[in-house]
Amino acid sequence: MIKAVLFIVIALILIVGLVYFFSPQDSNDRNDRNDRNQEEAYFNPGTYSTKLVLGEDDSVLINVTVTSNRISNIEMTELTELQEFFYPTLRPAMNRLAMEVVRHQSVDVNVDIDNEMTERILLQGIDMALQDAKLDE
Repeated sequence: MIKAVLFIVIALILIVGLVYFFSPQDSNDRNDRNDRNQEEAYFNPGTYSTKLVLGEDDSVLINVTVTSNRISNIEMTELTELQEFFYPTLRPAMNRLAMEVVRHQSVDVNVDIDNEMTERILLQGIDMALQDAKLDE
């Protein structure tokens, strides 16, 4: 008898867990902001830049373009051939992160373990530009 009651309790817990897990969640609970309300404004539209200092006299610009509610483009400019020679992972890391940030609409993306330091620095630059773009509340 105790085994039957225990089996029923475990089955009910499992069913409730599955229903909760597979039920649609409120959009406010989602980490991914792709589904956010298209009418709600988050940014002042435009292109915002952050200077990323590579060395004493070395820097590049990270440009983040936003609409009122979306991150639309991220690019790195003023990267010279010499900088690309000394920092060979910079451009590929930026290209990968730009795609991920635009796709997820957030800087909360996974970094490549083989290029972790470079990608974290680039994400900080992107985040700084997005902070400048945010609407004042």
